[in-house]
Amino acid sequence: MWLSRVARSATPKASPVQFYRGGDGSGRGRSAGSSGDYLADTELDEQPSPSTPAAGPDTRASSPSIRSVPDALSDTLLLDTPPPTVRVNFPDESPTRSTDGAGGGIAGSKRASRAHLAAYSGRRRSTRSMSAWSDVSWRLDDRVRVEYYVNENTFKERLQLYFIKNQRSSLRIRIVDLVFKLLTCVLYILRVVTDLDPIYASCYGCTVTAADKMQFIESKNLTEEMFQENPIINWDAIWWVSRPTYLWVVQVVLAMISLTEALLLAYLGYKGNIWQQLLSFHFILEIVNTIPFMFTLLYPPLRHLFIPVFLNCWLAKQSLQNMFNDLHRAMQKSQSALSQQLMILSATLLCLVFTSVCGIQHFQRAGHRHLNLFQATYYVVVTFSTVGYGDFVPDIWPSQLYMVIMICVALIVLPTQLEQLAFTWMERQKLGGSYSSHRAQSEQHVVVCSTTLHADTIMDFLNEFYAHPLLQDFYVVLLSPMELDTTMRMILQVPIWAQRVIYIQGSCLKDADLARARMNEAEACFVLAARNYADKTAADEHTILRSWAVKDFAPNVPQYVQIFRPENKLHVKFAEHVVCEDELKYALLANNCTCPGTSTLVTLLLHTSRGQ
Repeated sequence: MWLSRVARSATPKASPVQFYRGGDGSGRGRSAGSSGDYLADTELDEQPSPSTPAAGPDTRASSPSIRSVPDALSDTLLLDTPPPTVRVNFPDESPTRSTDGAGGGIAGSKRASRAHLAAYSGRRRSTRSMSAWSDVSWRLDDRVRVEYYVNENTFKERLQLYFIKNQRSSLRIRIVDLVFKLLTCVLYILRVVTDLDPIYASCYGCTVTAADKMQFIESKNLTEEMFQENPIINWDAIWWVSRPTYLWVVQVVLAMISLTEALLLAYLGYKGNIWQQLLSFHFILEIVNTIPFMFTLLYPPLRHLFIPVFLNCWLAKQSLQNMFNDLHRAMQKSQSALSQQLMILSATLLCLVFTSVCGIQHFQRAGHRHLNLFQATYYVVVTFSTVGYGDFVPDIWPSQLYMVIMICVALIVLPTQLEQLAFTWMERQKLGGSYSSHRAQSEQHVVVCSTTLHADTIMDFLNEFYAHPLLQDFYVVLLSPMELDTTMRMILQVPIWAQRVIYIQGSCLKDADLARARMNEAEACFVLAARNYADKTAADEHTILRSWAVKDFAPNVPQYVQIFRPENKLHVKFAEHVVCEDELKYALLANNCTCPGTSTLVTLLLHTSRGQ
């Protein structure tokens, strides 16, 4: 509590307060910023401590009672007054030597050491008092330095905490940024819909007559074959658009907000290399989409200047990714890697299509055949799907060059995203995925926990389990940390097991893997003995540990545990049934001695026969 009060009362540039023990045994205090000037000395009353035992004839001279340095420091900082200098008379630490010879000198030294030790022990006991005004005696060889610093966050650190480090505030900022970017794309579509006649496009406030655009009007009446022989490009339709005043005002406001946010994030993310921030792809897009609107404020004829604000879709894609990352951090939930890759691929494909549609629609304003948004979308989809009907074609070289660039970008970006998606899918197939929650609610399943997946063991279990007529509709979930080998893959691909046996790579010692197997909703859990251990006791310890983990995660799920040693049954007595291999084996051997053939009979009874 007193630290918070000190932080509020201290000045912003608080310097550390230091306490020194001088070479002459006097304690002095000074500020680190005082250039070596000591404060006024204050002599404290030397009163004997009642809790300090007598250590010699003159205890007051060797054990002065003073206030503790932390208490003095606390009072000094709380009162916001210059710290006083504390002078402590330290006892002489040199041994007292007798003049009666070497033996007397050693004896005197030992007696002095014992006296000093007793006095020091008494002083140590007195410092354990909980009173804030307790007396203390310090005995130091070198000078003691105590420093106190005021920990204050700078303005940049506070902004980083709000914009980046804090999950919830960062999530809200990402959502607002995503809405603004999508709104700019919607406003661009609105501007395209309202701009119907690109032939008369010009700057804001400029007057254009039909005589100025006569050649473009005449070329409009030509056929496509005649226009292709002598194409005429209306460059004014590319550089200028018709933008209503209300639409311009809204776009300028959004541009100012986006530019401020981009500059602020670049400042907060600066780590010594400013070019890394300025030359990033998303920062360049922000500059291209916002800075031209600032120029329209300074020069009004530029209000009709074409600005490719449809490129904000890529910034919206980045904001969407950041939003999901912050959402997972704030909600403490993780999204599967496969679903995240699917989302990224879908957003990338959508951005490619939207960018191509807006670009080809704008460049065709200067050509012979003007396209609306629907026709441009149809043309882009047909082109990207490599169908190419040929009913819509770009007839001027700027639109043709633009489509060539977009096709190259698609050939670079999409295969990369598809490769990452395929890699994630293959890794998920190795892990086995997870048991569906919908299936767990509608179907019954059991979980088999095994350290190793031996083909013989798993085949025996599946054959005996599904031999019972009431268990035909049950699903079996195999939970094992081992990856499936070729034999196990072939077994699980058999039609009789393919639809009812599900493999999940994981450990039952991890709650996340147990949740993937839906252990809480399972009808039973079978914990098979670890047969990869040469020592059966170690194998039982491993089995018991896994059984405890399942019991802790799903206490209501009945367990069927297989162990080796009979003395270990006590540790899993909570299980529904415990199968002890050694106990059963030795019991069969003993009964076989009294009644020959018992072991053979029991062995045949334990294995299900299908009459084959």
